[in-house]
Amino acid sequence: MVKTIITDYNFYNDRADEIISKDEISIILQDLKDTIIKNNYECLAAPQIGYKNRIIAMNFKGDIRFFINPSIIKFNGRIGFDFETCFSVPNAKFAVLRYPEVHISYFDENLKVVDHPMCMIGRAAMHMQRTIDILDGRLICDGSLPILD
Repeated sequence: MVKTIITDYNFYNDRADEIISKDEISIILQDLKDTIIKNNYECLAAPQIGYKNRIIAMNFKGDIRFFINPSIIKFNGRIGFDFETCFSVPNAKFAVLRYPEVHISYFDENLKVVDHPMCMIGRAAMHMQRTIDILDGRLICDGSLPILD
């Protein structure tokens, strides 16, 4: 089911819950996928559509991949500013410090640990850092510099 993005900042105050059972995730995965496809989004975290669970969906040119209980295990490269927007903070743009490369560990949709950390570079790394922030209860407006017109 296509869901509406939650823009109530108070909804994001808490860290999202770890997924421990496959029974918990099938509806969440489908709703994330439907919402990404319908809106042509590149990335979405489960809390953005109302689920307080640690799941991220990323759209790699039509290939939707899920990252369950993701964590960044390594940052690479020189940290720099990126100019970002976020669906959960509409009509705003922020300057955010991000690494150009991250390595993540995660579970797949069958709750099997992925044996090798995934390396994400560029936009994928930026999206992963921002959505993990959301899973940790931080929005882009928390500690970033707003860009004013």
